[in-house]
Parts: sequence; C-alpha cells; structure tokens
Amino acid sequence: RMQEELEIGLPYRFQLDLYETWAVDQDRRVSQDEYSVELRYALADWGKLPLNPTLYLEYAEHNHAPNTLEGKLLLGTDLSRRWHWGLNLACEQELSGTDNTELAASQGFSYTALDQILDVGFEMEYYHEKANDSRAQNEFLIGPSLQWRPTASSHLDLAPLIGCTHDSPRVEVYLVIGIDFGTGHNKPEHYAPTSLRSQ
Repeated sequence: RMQEELEIGLPYRFQLDLYETWAVDQDRRVSQDEYSVELRYALADWGKLPLNPTLYLEYAEHNHAPNTLEGKLLLGTDLSRRWHWGLNLACEQELSGTDNTELAASQGFSYTALDQILDVGFEMEYYHEKANDSRAQNEFLIGPSLQWRPTASSHLDLAPLIGCTHDSPRVEVYLVIGIDFGTGHNKPEHYAPTSLRSQ
C-alpha cells in the first residue's frame, strides 16, 4: 500500500488532513483503495496541558470495503531535552457490512541523536479487531524506529515492526517520506509513532 497525505494547518489549533491510499494486487495492478478526510484539534498550545492532548476524527470511503469512521486521542510530550514520547489511541467503526470494530494503540519512544537531523527509538502497536461474523483478532508488534531529516523541511521515517502474536503478520514495515511547505515546520509538534501516523 502507498498513502499520500496533505496536512493543512488552520487557525485556532485545527488541522485538516486529506489522504489518498493506493493498493497493489497480486497481479501488480495499482488501484485506488480509499480516500479520507481528517480533522484534528489540539486542546491547548504546546506545553500548556500535560501530555499535549489532541482530538482526531476521520471519515474514510473505501472502494472494496464498508466506509469507516475513526476517532483518536493523540498524546505526546518531551521527557527531557532529547527523549520524546508519543501515544495514539484509536477506535475505528465500519458504518455498514459486518460492523467491524477495531481498537488500536501505538506507543513510541524517540531519542534525538543529532539535533534536527537524526532520531532513533522504538515503538509498539496493538490491534484488537472484531466483526459480527468472526472471532476477535489480536495483533501486537514491536520494533525499532528512525527519523532522518536531510533538510530542515523534509524527513524520512522508517519503522520495521516484528509480529509477536498468532494473529500478527511476521513483519510490518512503515516508510514515511514527508516535505514541509511554508513556515510552520519549526513549531513544536507531537512526536507520533510512525505505525499509526501512517495508517
């Protein structure tokens, strides 16, 4: 899968995100898998509330599955000058079909090895998924993470996670390539685990 995302900063601590996701099937054919729109709202300016909570609501229209509505609570803080922590809690509900419900949590720790250039750390994610016509699925994955900033306005994130439960995939790898436009990239923001940030 490949996902494109456009983030637009809005006044009063709002942010609008637009996503388009593409899938490659077994015959190597590429097709649009889904598109979605997301609105985030930070409850206060950075550093004013403990853990800097942000609320998130996303509507997704899928081409080959029921449409979904997802809510998240995003938490993040600087543990020290170089250590950062983030936790995302999510609930996604299918709006038709099997009424599949997915609960997810992703947590990560990051250490700034080179200021404004290189962060290393580790992260873990947990999924609990239940549909009306099937048994519950539980996935837990853990692995290292890396963020490299070749320039002040670009970043590359890599997180190869190893599955630890029977329902988990053996390996799940996330690669994020981002470019910041405008003047907002120097402002403080959540450290977000790559795995749920790129869903």
